[in-house]
Amino acid sequence: MTQLNQCQVNNGGCDQLCDLEGGIAKCKCKEGFLLQSDGKKCKEVERLDETSLNLESCNRQNGKCSHKCFQEPNGVRCACRGGYKLLPDNKGCT
Repeated sequence: MTQLNQCQVNNGGCDQLCDLEGGIAKCKCKEGFLLQSDGKKCKEVERLDETSLNLESCNRQNGKCSHKCFQEPNGVRCACRGGYKLLPDNKGCT
């Protein structure tokens, strides 16, 4: 029996691009867009000025997050995988 490619059904629920990784649909965005915290929708990136360049980005060293990184308007938000707790530095997990 052939395994169902989740990306072939409704684009895997993704707003723009869908890649199959380990049999699971993973949403990605086209250049100039960022994947939102829902893991499905993409939002156009605003042009960066000098002050914006200082913001952390999930694209650089996973935003310094130990586990999960979500791009937010003012920088990044880190989260931990199940069974782990976010440390007081809001970056590491234990």
